[in-house]
Amino acid sequence: MASTVASTVAGTGAASGGKERGVAPGARLHVGKVLDNAGEGQESWVLAGMEWAARTERAKIISMSLGAQATDGTDPLSAAVNQLSAETGALFVVAAGNSGPHRLHGRHAGRGRRGPGRRRGGRRRAAARP
Repeated sequence: MASTVASTVAGTGAASGGKERGVAPGARLHVGKVLDNAGEGQESWVLAGMEWAARTERAKIISMSLGAQATDGTDPLSAAVNQLSAETGALFVVAAGNSGPHRLHGRHAGRGRRGPGRRRGGRRRAAARP
């Protein structure tokens, strides 16, 4: 997770003498990296990270930043969001399109030049527990 997102969520305000704190300064963050250092990886890695955050860590809010375009909601990642939310009550906050409009190919980001199942986008996934 980018440090700016982490500080927006759980920042203590230490750098500003307590004046500028995050929206949930007492939150515990669990950060899981599911993509490689180039920001690429298999769709299965992202799915495993979602399962880890929702089931293993029992996160209430799961923030994900992916390089992807909108789908019709029947793709594996959308289906997993729906299933995990229903089973665990977790709220998934997913930003897509972080690769920019000229880097998207095919139905999912990464399909096309990188081959099936490859993803490009944010490097880390975060799970927050209050």
